[in-house]
Formats: sequence, structure tokens, C-alpha cells
Amino acid sequence: MAAADAEPETGVGPTATRWPVLFAFSFLSGLNNFMWIEFAPVRSATASYYAVSGDDVDWLSMIYMAIYPLVFLPCSFFIEKDARSLQRGLRISAAMNCAGAAMRWGSCASHSFALVFLGQTVCAMAQGFSLGAPPRIAALWFPEAEWGLATGIGVFANQLGPAVAYYLVPDVVTGTNGDGMNVLLEGTFYCTIAALALVVVAIPEAPARPPSALAAKRDETAAPTFKAFCRNCADLYLSPVTGAGVSLLSLGYGAAVGVLYALSTDLEVLLPDLSTHGVSVVGGAFISAGLPGALGGGAILDFMVVKRFRGLNVAMAAAGAVVMAGIALDSGTSAITDICILVSILGFLLSTITSAGFEWGVELSYPASESTVAGALNVAAQTGGIALIYGVEGLSSERVLANGVLCLALVFAALVFIAVGSEQRRQAARGPVGEAARLTEPAVAEATIL
Repeated sequence: MAAADAEPETGVGPTATRWPVLFAFSFLSGLNNFMWIEFAPVRSATASYYAVSGDDVDWLSMIYMAIYPLVFLPCSFFIEKDARSLQRGLRISAAMNCAGAAMRWGSCASHSFALVFLGQTVCAMAQGFSLGAPPRIAALWFPEAEWGLATGIGVFANQLGPAVAYYLVPDVVTGTNGDGMNVLLEGTFYCTIAALALVVVAIPEAPARPPSALAAKRDETAAPTFKAFCRNCADLYLSPVTGAGVSLLSLGYGAAVGVLYALSTDLEVLLPDLSTHGVSVVGGAFISAGLPGALGGGAILDFMVVKRFRGLNVAMAAAGAVVMAGIALDSGTSAITDICILVSILGFLLSTITSAGFEWGVELSYPASESTVAGALNVAAQTGGIALIYGVEGLSSERVLANGVLCLALVFAALVFIAVGSEQRRQAARGPVGEAARLTEPAVAEATIL
């Protein structure tokens, strides 16, 4: 690591500042995702506290999925203009989290669902700056050898928030009437203030020098106008070179990560035989097991000489379909330990796709901006999540069918991943080593799949 940090004589090389930057971003992202799922572990108690239905409570998390497709283009454009814009975008995101958290806490005075929903909507808008940022931070602050690791850490932090929520929230909000809701939302508000302070202090305007040769080249490119940026986003899907691969990847990614979102939101519906405590334990196991997957997906790719993006994602989705089938066919009488084992395996597999899928998208679409590609994949995931949540809730009286829908979604994802091309444009841009990887990977991937 020290050797990687010491290249001042060339004017290119990473600095130690990249780690505080990544930590500050990770805390911000994890906290925002904590607020996304904060009410799901105590769905019934929240409904009682605000005198609304369970479906209304589900919208406190689904609003994140509904808002993101509307805000990702302007937010991605903002943080892509230059390094200074990334810093400003994250500061805006942190400030919006504070404002939204204040509204949510204020709702406790009159048990106003409208106010807590408004606060949740503001927090959902804030994620427009942060959700697609991990690949952007990796490219702007880290050398090529750490791209996957940095992206994985960013995704890991995003998953850590829900894991903490599933373990912590049921211990704070107790009973069936939502006792402790005021304490929970007050504590969350103070955490958002801490996140804002950390982002302001720890994230400078730009690295002291480009961390890699590719970053140095990109610094020479003028930032596009918003119209040109939107046209570039459209080209991700319309270009004869990248369109087919990115479109297929978005379909598969949306289905696979949509399953993760549906399970996180509707665990109480999918496993109706569990108590509130049981839902907390199983949900915590599901999200916690995803943490090493989110981190490992990028790290595994970093250590591969020939980066098998397709093989890794196909394997994760196919294995996830098998595990989901086991959950669907369970009679509902299995011990909670058995359920925890199954959902833990599933959480690991799906979270691996979240980080490995980001890296795969960047490879397929290079030289498109990292956060734009990540944003496009996140739009697909949010859309898939909403569709699957509605599908699951529509079959809430048929537990096996509801779980079967998620199993079929993973089968679909695996089949679509197989059809995605194996081009590695970013690796090829690195020079002879990257070109060798680009030329070798398709054959290896074919062998892996067959």
C-alpha cells in the first residue's frame, strides 16, 4: 500500500487522503440506507403508531425506489462535472439527510404520517447524489488495482445500514403501539448531523494528484453540458457498440437486486409465520451476510488476472435461485436457524452481484462516467424492486407463490447475464495488460458458463 501511495515524481499516484474520503462517504451512504429500511423491521408497530395501513408503511421504503429514477440524471450530472462537484454533491446529500431526519423526528409530536413521509421523501432525494457514487469515488481517488475494493467498500457501507436497522430498531421500538419511535427518530437525526460534519471535514475538493493514468487523461476532458450528458446516458442503451450489453445487464441487474430490495422490504409478508423478533433476526442475518458479499464482489475481481465478470454474476444469480427455491418450498415449520442459514446464503450471493455488477457495467460502457453507469443500474434495480414488491404483496395470501416469484426473477437474471457480452473496454484502455485481459476473457467466460 505504501508503495502505491508514493509516486510524486511522476505526478500520478494515489494519496492517503483517499481512505478518509471513502470512510466519510461510507458513513453517509450507510446512514441514508439505514433510514430507507428503518420502519420495515417494525412494520406493524409503525402502522399502529401513525394509524395507517401496512401498505402505507411499505411506501416509507418504496419512496426511495420511486424517487431515484427521477433524480439520478441531474444528480449524476452534478457530481460528474469535476472532483469539486463530487464534494459539493455529497455535502448537499448530507444536508438533505439532516433536513429529512428533522421532519421525521418532528412527526412524532402529532403522530403525523404526512410529515414522516415528507421527511422520508427528502432523504430519498438525497440518495441521488450518493447511491451511484462508489464507482466514481473509486475512479477519482483510487488506483486501478483498488477500483474493485473501493467500489466494494462503498456498496458494503450501503448494505451495513439496513443490517444495523434490522438489529437495532426492534430493540428501540417495542410493543405493538410504536413505543420508542420518538427516541429512534431523534437518535437518527443526531447521526445525520455527525455525517454532515464528517463529510465537510474529511472530503477535500480534489485529490492532490490523479491516482492513475486513466484519471489523469480524464482530467483533460471538458465537462459536458447537461444536454450532452443526457445524450451520453441515452447512448449507453442506444449505441450499437455498448447498447445491447448495457441493456441486458440492466435487465438482469434489476431483477437480481430487485429481489434483494423486495426481501428487505417485505420479509414480514414473505415469512408470515415469524414473530416481530423472528423477522428482526432473519432480516439481520440476510443483510449481515450480504456485507462480505458486497465487499468481496469487487475484491474478487481485483485479484483476477482475467476478470470474469460474466461468470461471477451468472454463478451468483443461479445459486441464489436455488436457495430462493428452498425458501419457497419450505412449509413454514422449519426452525428459525434453518431459515437464517438459507437467507444468509442468499444475502451473500445477491450482495456480491451489487458490487460486481457495478464493475461489470463500467467495463462494458467505458469511457462512460462511472456514476452514470451505476445510476442507470440503480434505476433498473429500483424499478425491479417496486415491481417485485407489488408482486409479492399481491400474493401475500399465497406464501409459496410469493417466494416463487422471487425465485423466477433470479432464474431470469442468470439467463440474461449469460447473454451479456464480455467486452472489457476499461481494461483494454490501460494498455497491453488490459488488452490481453480483454482478448482472453470472452473465451474463459464461455468455458466458465458451459
